[in-house]
Amino acid sequence: IAAIIDAVEEPISATRCEEGNPGCLAGQRCETHDLWAELGGQIRLFLAGVTLADVLAGRVLGRAAAPLPAG
Repeated sequence: IAAIIDAVEEPISATRCEEGNPGCLAGQRCETHDLWAELGGQIRLFLAGVTLADVLAGRVLGRAAAPLPAG
């Protein structure tokens, strides 16, 4: 699915401040920027592991990895 999104040039991002956009604080990174940037990376990894056949067959639910224990 990530390849399809890339082919139509849609960004996979959880932040507004990438690719030349000014962001949420007049061109400066907000305190939670790294959190949202990491989320965008995780979304990309998830979508890279899902095929169009998976979506059409309804095999998407339950594919996300469980969170790692804190520590």
